[in-house]
Amino acid sequence: MSNFPIINNTNSPLDHNEMKDDHDDPAHDGPKRHSQHPTSRLPESSSAVPIIVTSTPDLPAIHLRIHPITHPGAETFTKNVSDIGTVLTEAVKTCWKLLYNNESHLFPSNVRSITIYVRPMGGVAYTAGNWLDGENKEIHVSADYVVRQSASRARDEIRGVLVHEMVHVWQYNGTPNRVCGTYL
Repeated sequence: MSNFPIINNTNSPLDHNEMKDDHDDPAHDGPKRHSQHPTSRLPESSSAVPIIVTSTPDLPAIHLRIHPITHPGAETFTKNVSDIGTVLTEAVKTCWKLLYNNESHLFPSNVRSITIYVRPMGGVAYTAGNWLDGENKEIHVSADYVVRQSASRARDEIRGVLVHEMVHVWQYNGTPNRVCGTYL
């Protein structure tokens, strides 16, 4: 059974024969696109109040790139978020919870991967869709900004910037079936 939620108007599970998913793509190992989510027919004798089953889908692939690793901001970054895998996982889950109340059927389905770049640049950070295809998102964090943070604030500031930028990865942009991710 899929790890995507099923909206069910009865207290009994839907018959699996009633579900259809004609768009399976074994070559695509990322989250399913909206058109690939299973659909179902609701029983005619269903109640008026839907039961929404929530589940936690698999996280997209998350990558970290630090260029150059010798930059003082890179040292500040790695020293203050040595648990970067946990920090990024929690940032994604925070977005899912606060933006969509953990109702995974509402999550944007076109986020295949997220790559965080820590590099010298102006500003603080920005989020963009990847040149390859809009499903690979990039978060660019300024190593110059990171190095200017006080020792007492650096960890909280880095985590705050990452959560803020992660919101841009997961938010919809007001156009049906499209997600933000272009220079926000």
